[in-house]
Amino acid sequence: CSSDLTQAGAGPISVCATHALFDDDDEAIMRAAGVERIISCDGVAHRSNAIPLAPLIAAGLTEPKRDDHVD
Repeated sequence: CSSDLTQAGAGPISVCATHALFDDDDEAIMRAAGVERIISCDGVAHRSNAIPLAPLIAAGLTEPKRDDHVD
């Protein structure tokens, strides 16, 4: 898919993953297909981790739910 985009004249191609469940061989395949940047959340340790999940999880645990009612 990314090689098709590159051939069609697309600019730099990035991949964003929630969990980096791929190995070096998979990353090499993506790079060979034209992917320039790979970023992922830090829920699974990987060198592509760039998005910290802890602040998002903490906010979800501390913010009141929308359907909470105060009487």
